Amino acid sequence: STALAARTTASVRVGLVYPLRQYRDYRRCNFGMERRFSAINPSRTAGVGCSRFKLRNGHLSGFRGRIGSKSRDWGALVHLEAHLSVSGQLVGSASARFGFRHVRVNQEALPEGGQSFIVEVNGQPVFLKGANLVPSDMIHSRADRTRYEQLVALALEANFNFLRVWGGGLYESDDFYQLCDEHGILVWQEFIFACGRYPFQNEDFYKNVKMEARFQIRRLAKHPSLIIWCGNNENEWGAWHWRFDE
Repeated sequence: STALAARTTASVRVGLVYPLRQYRDYRRCNFGMERRFSAINPSRTAGVGCSRFKLRNGHLSGFRGRIGSKSRDWGALVHLEAHLSVSGQLVGSASARFGFRHVRVNQEALPEGGQSFIVEVNGQPVFLKGANLVPSDMIHSRADRTRYEQLVALALEANFNFLRVWGGGLYESDDFYQLCDEHGILVWQEFIFACGRYPFQNEDFYKNVKMEARFQIRRLAKHPSLIIWCGNNENEWGAWHWRFDE
């Protein structure tokens, strides 16, 4: 109703989160924009109020660049807070942290034949130095945020800027991707299919795979650390050399 719309308001704040000197401390937030607006449009049965913000290209998330450098040159993340009030009383709130990054895999032809495979982030070629990431514990539920903090700390100590999530493992928890976002680690994520003869001709299995892919892509889309999705681990190799296609 119009009366309800008059009493229902929302506020959205958008700010940039900057890394502090110690790699564990990533909390300072500069709120540069704030909007308040009616949360309900009384002219619609199911109206939704909305507010739009524009971020400049300078707010692109970067990456951990110069090997051996302790500088935090990978840019800021965007922190968003939303609050919903009715008659001046807060009834709900939510927050999210995300980032934007332009990624291109340069596969231009080489003069001597073949193609290049160069990852470019925000228009800059990147030398990727890292490792394969397998499940950190045989009992997946024991891999908590503390465990991921330890793994990311080891990656930083080794001057890594890249981790590949192996297709024989699992889609990692949000903690892993959040930590990679915050510390400039780039992630190659494989769909969890590896070294197997999967029944893709089976319609039910195929539909299940589509549901899995759709869910995981949407879940992880906000993480600027995730730069590449890869279809599997060695399934094609199995078809070519292990007779999986027979």
